[in-house]
Amino acid sequence: MCYENRGLNKVLVCTVGDLTPSATYRTPDGLIPVHYTVTPKTANAIDRDNAVAAMKAYQDGIAAALVIDDGRFAAPTISFATPEKPGKVEVT
Repeated sequence: MCYENRGLNKVLVCTVGDLTPSATYRTPDGLIPVHYTVTPKTANAIDRDNAVAAMKAYQDGIAAALVIDDGRFAAPTISFATPEKPGKVEVT
């Protein structure tokens, strides 16, 4: 599932894999792990903390679409891919 961010950064945000409430991906404490793979649109450095904070609204939207409380998500992890236009974020 993909969402286009029409804000300042204009990136494409996609969920990858099974994010249904019945998915078997769970941490030992019962939380749903979340990982962001950020493909920047330019070679400019991206601050890790700001990238995670920028994804908060999308994480809320994913939780709303799944009809779950976003508190069920574990603290997100993040990795960065090689820059490529138009840029994107994959949520797994």
